[in-house]
Amino acid sequence: MKVKRFEWQGPGTAFDVRLWDFDAWPNVEADVREILRGYHVSKDQDAYLLELTARFDATEVEPQSLLVAPEERVGALGRIDDQLRRSMELAAENIRAVAAAQVDSTPQVIDLPQGQSVTIREVPVRSAGIYAPGGRAAYPSSVLMCAIPARVAGVEFIALATPPGPDGRVNP
Repeated sequence: MKVKRFEWQGPGTAFDVRLWDFDAWPNVEADVREILRGYHVSKDQDAYLLELTARFDATEVEPQSLLVAPEERVGALGRIDDQLRRSMELAAENIRAVAAAQVDSTPQVIDLPQGQSVTIREVPVRSAGIYAPGGRAAYPSSVLMCAIPARVAGVEFIALATPPGPDGRVNP
């Protein structure tokens, strides 16, 4: 393992940290180009994504579908530790309360000095996509912090994408 100390010298330091060990992945650009090219020329893009999952993810079981079966989604709640589930439900209530306070359904009219007026109003998008890190490490906070504010804002359809764990199943 390589270690290096960085002294904070402004926003450029974050860039330096990201590039520091970039040589550890010398073919990353070529790999990404190959993946994108394969995706665009593939006749069955879902099958191609499953092939990539088998190639890159640390799963012992290859998923047969990109969709999580409804019974798997329902059964996942039963696999969560009760204390963790209560904690997540409490976090969800708090996130929902804060998101609700942020939504302002009253349009605001701003009169500009030159005589124009601008109406500002919040309009939810119809659909949103959420990526939840998963696989070897799961971050349910990503789901909570993205899905709940979207729902509170009025987003009708939310698609959630997450990689499977080593057993081929998504983290509950």
